[in-house]
Order: sequence, then C-alpha cells, then structure tokens
Amino acid sequence: MKIWLSVLVLSMVLVGCGKSEEVVVQNEIIPEVETEALVVGKRMMEPEVIEEEVIDPIDWEIESFVGILSEVNTGCFADGECYIKTEDGKHVTAIMGWSRETVGSVKGADGFGDLEAFTGKSVTVYARKLDDNTYTLYGDENFYIDVE
Repeated sequence: MKIWLSVLVLSMVLVGCGKSEEVVVQNEIIPEVETEALVVGKRMMEPEVIEEEVIDPIDWEIESFVGILSEVNTGCFADGECYIKTEDGKHVTAIMGWSRETVGSVKGADGFGDLEAFTGKSVTVYARKLDDNTYTLYGDENFYIDVE
C-alpha cells in the first residue's frame, strides 16, 4: 500500500496585531482564514510530495529465536546501519543512522555499542522478519535483542 503525503505551507504576514503566523496544512483544503488583523501578503509554496510504502503490521512475520552472537556492526554511528549476526547467519538490523521510526531496544547491555563484549554468547531476538530473510527491530518498540 502506498501513501502520498502532501504538505502545503501557507505563510501570512499579519498587520494590526503585530505578529506573523505560519500555518502548515497536511492533506487538507485550506479553509478561508478569518482574523481580526488585516492580511497584507500571502505566499504559497509548492506542495512537497513524499512517497512512502507502508506495510500493515497485520502482514508482518514476527519471530523469536536464540542464537550465538558472532558479529556486531556499529556502522550506524557513521550514518549507516547497526546490526548483529548470529553464528547461523541471521542478520538483525538494530539501528539505521538518523531514522526516526519506532524501534525496539537492546536488553542486558547498556547500549548497542556494548554488545561487542557479548560476542560468542547467547542472544535472544524478538524481531520482524523481512522478505530478504533478514530481521529488524524497526516497527514496534516491543522488539528486542537480549544478551544474557
């Protein structure tokens, strides 16, 4: 399913009350603006269209598994992907650079960077399985990587 988002920004300079206002309207028709102040000027910017694929959580394949931690990649600290791998080759994305999506957590360690100390030890993962047979903590704050 694809969702189209439009953002229309209307900037107005108002005289009479001595203030400026900026109104952001998303996916709506701008209603006629009524104010006691006199509208001196308006500037309308082109709508910004963002295409984003959204997968319904009902269609997610969720898995929980236990494995031996074999690799910890901290590439997200340089605006990339942070992930772990288990000895059986399972790849679990934990953090993606500057992403603002909902994401799960790391348990049993102070943070993702501290997982390296647990290499060779047991790890429990609760995550969403993706089409390419990798896993991700993105999409639900209840997903986790737990080291013991």
